[in-house]
Amino acid sequence: MKKVVLYEWQPGFNKVALNRLLRNKANYSLASAKKAVDSLLDGESLEIQVDSRHCPEEFLNDAISLGAVGRTITSEQNQQLAEIRRLVAKMLETEATRLSQAREIELV
Repeated sequence: MKKVVLYEWQPGFNKVALNRLLRNKANYSLASAKKAVDSLLDGESLEIQVDSRHCPEEFLNDAISLGAVGRTITSEQNQQLAEIRRLVAKMLETEATRLSQAREIELV
């Protein structure tokens, strides 16, 4: 199964039409679609599970025509992304601990 990931937008981006696209082809509620579009505008990426009646590539093409930037990803790629996120979170946690310990040493 494929997902669509939107990770950027271009000048002229039509946020109202993307909101409508999310509601019509991804079964988002009005509030969820608005929140998703606002998140994209704030620089966050969106992982979208397209309604089974619609082709992910068709959804992506429609989103691109509205000024969004994205791509489709397979389940395997999605799992790889999840593993990368987990590893990055662990690295950040380790670094935060290291910095905290370094500060404690400086204070002594």
